[in-house]
This record gives sequence, C-alpha cells and structure tokens, in this order.
Amino acid sequence: MAWRHAALRAHLPTSPGRWPTEVRQVAGDAGPSWAPQALLAALAAMVFPRELDLQPFRVLLLLAMDECTPEELLNLALDDVEFTDGGVRLA
Repeated sequence: MAWRHAALRAHLPTSPGRWPTEVRQVAGDAGPSWAPQALLAALAAMVFPRELDLQPFRVLLLLAMDECTPEELLNLALDDVEFTDGGVRLA
C-alpha cells in the first residue's frame, strides 16, 4: 500500500496537538499545515536508509575488521547490505 499525504491526513486528527506525543516527536517542529507531510517524510527516512545513514556502520566495520580496507567500506552501498532476522549481513 502506497502512503500518500491524503491518506495520512485522513487517518490522523486534524490538529497535530491532538496526536499522540510519540507521533508529534517524529513529525518534529513542523507547523500544523506541514505536520502531516513532515511526519510522512520522517517515517520514510526511518524505513528507507540513505547513503549517509550507512556512514556510522562503515566506521564501526573499519574499527572491527582488520582485513577490510577503507576503500571497500567507502564503496559500500545499500545493495551490499542485507537485513536478516538475526542482524545484518554485508555482501
């Protein structure tokens, strides 16, 4: 099911002040007219990591793996990361 701004707005109270605290925190400090769009953007960022989101993992891998070169970590892309039930696997 594709999330759309209209679908999100239809299922939330019209005033962000009536949203649960946790939902307001995800939306951030957006004004009332922008809050549903800010919420949708924040939820998408949680579900779909960006290249920048992988940088902390690159640093940790570099520290933990002696046989891995910095160039290999620099070229790490989203397609190289596979999420499993028990953790994360790198190709």
